[in-house]
Amino acid sequence: MMSDDKYDSFFQEDKNSDLEDLVTQELLVELLNKKQAEVFENVVFSGKRRYYIEDLSKRDYTLENTTPYQIDIYNNVIEQHAWGNLLCDVSRLLLRLFPRYENDILDFRCSWTKADIFSLVQKTNFKMVHENLYINCNHSAVHSCWTLQDLLDYFKIDKSSVYFLIHRPCGVEPEHIKDYVEKRFINGFVFYLKTKHV
Repeated sequence: MMSDDKYDSFFQEDKNSDLEDLVTQELLVELLNKKQAEVFENVVFSGKRRYYIEDLSKRDYTLENTTPYQIDIYNNVIEQHAWGNLLCDVSRLLLRLFPRYENDILDFRCSWTKADIFSLVQKTNFKMVHENLYINCNHSAVHSCWTLQDLLDYFKIDKSSVYFLIHRPCGVEPEHIKDYVEKRFINGFVFYLKTKHV
């Protein structure tokens, strides 16, 4: 008969295996939406990686060196790791969901810049959204996120309903998050030692 400690270890391994299977089948942002992802404050853990929940309802000035990861708009998940590509994909999705905006999209403006956001011809640092429509991608991470927010406003999307995950390099993470990650690692290592070597 299996001892209690070995049973607990077996159960934990089985549970971890089930969680890994679930993560490989679903995107992290979908798990977050269903409240099935591990979250500490605004950090979502996926194995050894962590992503930050970006609140699109307010302007964030601390986005330098960040990259987008996944965004969920009306159950349409886009995964991109570059801001320009994310803006193209989001624009493409929004124009597909709301085609009535196509005729007026050139009127779209951002209050923080005088530069055109959309163009009918390709210019330097513009990326193709679709044939004969290009978006300006010559922005910092901060301004790219602000462009995303302004796009959502333009299409009258409630920004609080949009799940958006970004990646922050460990060098720019807040200290309390680093402390939590360190404690989480130590606890996981202690659990490993207890279950595998006792």
